[in-house]
Amino acid sequence: GRRDEYNATSRNRDKNAIARAICRHVRTELVPPGRFLKRATKEQAAKWGFVGEKAAADVWVPVDEKTMLDRAMQSLREKDVKYVDKIKKGEHHHLKRKTTDEADGAGGGNARQNNN
Repeated sequence: GRRDEYNATSRNRDKNAIARAICRHVRTELVPPGRFLKRATKEQAAKWGFVGEKAAADVWVPVDEKTMLDRAMQSLREKDVKYVDKIKKGEHHHLKRKTTDEADGAGGGNARQNNN
């Protein structure tokens, strides 16, 4: 699959093209379309009327293009294929994975489906 193709090439240009294709697939071809999200800062959440620690933790915002590509590339490098299998089966919206960013407190996120 795409992971094997990604890992087989040593050219950054090719790796970027594969990651871009995956991001495009998530945003435009999934039904409903997916998004790459991160937790909002407390300040962002407060602007939208969410207050308190718990409220701010429940607010997610889309990431920028570079972060989206970085996350797709990281996912392609990871060995955890169980999550990819769940995506293929349509069970990914039931999962919450911790990313490296979340583990170190930077507030990362994952591609999530937009259920609106």
